[in-house]
Amino acid sequence: MIIGVGEYDRALALAFEALKNCKLIIYPTDTLYGIGADATSERAVEMVRKAKGRDDKKPISIVCSGLEMIERYCIVSESNREWMMGMLPGPFTVILPTKMDLPKSLVSGKTVGVRVPKYFFLFDLVKKCDFPITSTSANMAGEADPCSLAEVPEKVKKCAEVVIDGGACFYSAPSTVVDMTEKEPKILRKGAGEMPAKKGEFDAAFF
Repeated sequence: MIIGVGEYDRALALAFEALKNCKLIIYPTDTLYGIGADATSERAVEMVRKAKGRDDKKPISIVCSGLEMIERYCIVSESNREWMMGMLPGPFTVILPTKMDLPKSLVSGKTVGVRVPKYFFLFDLVKKCDFPITSTSANMAGEADPCSLAEVPEKVKKCAEVVIDGGACFYSAPSTVVDMTEKEPKILRKGAGEMPAKKGEFDAAFF
């Protein structure tokens, strides 16, 4: 089922029901369109891999609703917390050490990538779910990243219970990936957004 983000309450309810029942959704973010599933469910994560035709074991990032959820699943040092204040919500994926079990097919060793996109629909959805969802682009493995729903392959759409149309993504580029497992943050992949020059403050609207 395809529904526009303009039908906010109905779209939110449908996406929530799908995720709660271990189904897949397609959703827009500030960067790209993604495939969402319950990131705490091994079965759901494998469904995401199957939808993308992805048989490798590359890790899949997660979307959290804010610092409270991040700290439920990850180890966040005081220094990292301060850096994240200036980065999140936004077009960044931060690599953090995990502190509780997540599906093996999701994590890389003992770390996981975490996103808090600056996109209110997704923020409200993950907050309503009270669990993180998968954050991986809604494309077939190795193909172009989708910046609009029209660019999401039909084969991928057919795997989803609910498809949310939010128009073109604001950045229309992948997130910047930042390793925060060492003393200082290190950019692993330059994408959308610019790293803050210094530690900042949370956007109160989201956190």
